[in-house]
Amino acid sequence: MNSDWMAIQSFHRSQELLTAINELSIHLKLEAAGIADAQQTERAEAGKKRLVDFLRRLQPLLETAEQNEQEPVTGADARLRQLAQRLAEFRRVSTRGGSPLLRKSFAKMIELLESEKPADRASLLLGLRDLRRLLDEHLETDTRALVGGF
Repeated sequence: MNSDWMAIQSFHRSQELLTAINELSIHLKLEAAGIADAQQTERAEAGKKRLVDFLRRLQPLLETAEQNEQEPVTGADARLRQLAQRLAEFRRVSTRGGSPLLRKSFAKMIELLESEKPADRASLLLGLRDLRRLLDEHLETDTRALVGGF
């Protein structure tokens, strides 16, 4: 598979994940304000499922990247492996991470995604913010690969 095709696939995956994060974040904030929107709730549920599936797929890659920085991460396309390695690095250097994405395994983030407790909303929003930041950086690399440096 050539690098352009991998960049396109990675770009598309990142865009879908960012959409899921945005839909869910909007829903959580509307819900906290007491505003009900059936369509937004439906989009948020689809976003949750997409994020949970992604985190479950990324978890073993992240564990491999965290166990041994020197060994290559296998079991996924190159861009997804790079994302796992980037996240492992992000977690290593961020000693004071406020979100479950930085502090714990994805199991905690998945638990928050599946939780219906209003008390979990703030932690989930922090985790979504950190994941969005990481995906934005990853997407920038894909965009440069597709359209050239800017």
